[in-house]
Amino acid sequence: MTGFRSTVINGMPSSFNEQTPREFEIDRFDEYAQYALDQPQEIHHYLGQLARHGELISAYLDDGRQSFLTTLLAIDTERGELFFDPPQSPEQSIAALQARQITFIVRIDRVKVQFRLNTLQATSHDQRPALKAAIPSMLLRLQRREHFRLEPPGGIPIRCSIAIAGKNSGTNSHDLPALDISGGGISLEAPIDLLDDLEPGSIFKDCRLEIPEECVLQINLQVRKVVEISSPEGPHTLRIGCSFVGVPAMRLGMIERYITRIERERTARNSGLVD
Repeated sequence: MTGFRSTVINGMPSSFNEQTPREFEIDRFDEYAQYALDQPQEIHHYLGQLARHGELISAYLDDGRQSFLTTLLAIDTERGELFFDPPQSPEQSIAALQARQITFIVRIDRVKVQFRLNTLQATSHDQRPALKAAIPSMLLRLQRREHFRLEPPGGIPIRCSIAIAGKNSGTNSHDLPALDISGGGISLEAPIDLLDDLEPGSIFKDCRLEIPEECVLQINLQVRKVVEISSPEGPHTLRIGCSFVGVPAMRLGMIERYITRIERERTARNSGLVD
């Protein structure tokens, strides 16, 4: 029979479960290597998000038979250390400190993130008990292939500047509005006279993607599909479906953060919480 005990972390319930062993994606690295981040800048970025937002993190001890909920209190990049909120009961704390490995699972902007630490040490942070560990050298960011596509809000367009080498002329920069965007790509609207210069499979490097109230990113795009759009009240235009190519995970995270923010704002408006 599975045992269950409950305590409280910062006023929120913290579970400490005894259950059957779990399988973790991080143990099947060959299968999930494409999702691995090993650059310190990217790792610090996502761990910093966890510390700032106070997200609840599931911590699994050893083979996952026991687990508890925690939060990342702080990240010290100079010393290479992380500080976690400890379990409240002595029994939980002892189990956490004796564990040979701890696997952490959390969602950041709807994307599952997983990382592993070898040991935890008892310490203090801001004059409160805490658990300390070294910053991991790798984490998995398990982005699914299916991406939610967002239409930018009216009046606040996303713009993307692309340098196109024309067949009959030199290279020209075109500032195009986005029709929708996702974590995997973007659809752009272009004038009909660019049809001959936009072939499926073409790659455009160093495009300038301007995301309102967020950032300006340099990205590479590959054209996947070009469709002519007809309008009874206006000129024909092109819808260019593009995928992101070789974009670092941290930049993709900024795009997903924008998508999440806009969706939250729309949900709040639809529910009447904001004007």
